Formats: sequence, structure tokens, C-alpha cells
Amino acid sequence: MDSIIERTLDTASKRALFPEEIKRLSASIRALERNQMPPEDVLVRRIKELQGKLDDCHARVRKCERNGCPD
Repeated sequence: MDSIIERTLDTASKRALFPEEIKRLSASIRALERNQMPPEDVLVRRIKELQGKLDDCHARVRKCERNGCPD
């Protein structure tokens, strides 16, 4: 967990937070949510798409090696 969040939560357990601290905490949480990894199914689909593109590239390279590459 982000250190700002940890410190703010620790402070909140001891006293009421000031408005600035609440804003900083909510901004830190929003930043974490924006940087969150996509769901696993999205990652799997993207990996399969990239593997397909890589396979296409390999096929083109093999074709160029056999037939010579056009300039």
C-alpha cells in the first residue's frame, strides 16, 4: 500500500483528519485505481493478440529468407 495512504490511515486511527489530509488520501486512492492492472481476461486476450502478431512477423521473415526481401 502507498506510504501516504498508510500514514493517513494511521493518523485517522488516532484523530479526525483535516480536509487537506482527506483530499490527499482520496487523490492517492484515485491514483492507485488509475494504475490498477486490467482484469485477467483482458490481459489474456491481449497476450493472444500479440502472439498472433508475432507469429505473423515470423512468417514474413521466413518468407523473406526464402524469396528475398523487397527493398
